[in-house]
Amino acid sequence: YVKKVGSLYLSAVLSELLQRLLKNELSHKIEIDPSKITISEGNGETDIDTIIKNNGAELMRISQIIFDQITSPSIVDAMPRPLRTICYLISSICDKSPDKFSEDDKYND
Repeated sequence: YVKKVGSLYLSAVLSELLQRLLKNELSHKIEIDPSKITISEGNGETDIDTIIKNNGAELMRISQIIFDQITSPSIVDAMPRPLRTICYLISSICDKSPDKFSEDDKYND
């Protein structure tokens, strides 16, 4: 149920934004793996480190756009109740400092 509801929700939330980003794919240089970067990708740059730095900045910019979309108040308000409950539970666990965890909170392998 959560997978179905979650995928429908994420599709509604992100599909238009991702389509716009993919439409402009050629203008986005986001590769940061040095083994996959060629000098021709660098918009005139010949230093791999500079290309990685510029691509990393673009990747962070795009990631921020996606994060802002997901966390905008109107989108969060439209989130289906089961997903909101899961997000709340995850957030409450992550907010605990390590010294506040009880033995019941720890997972044993």
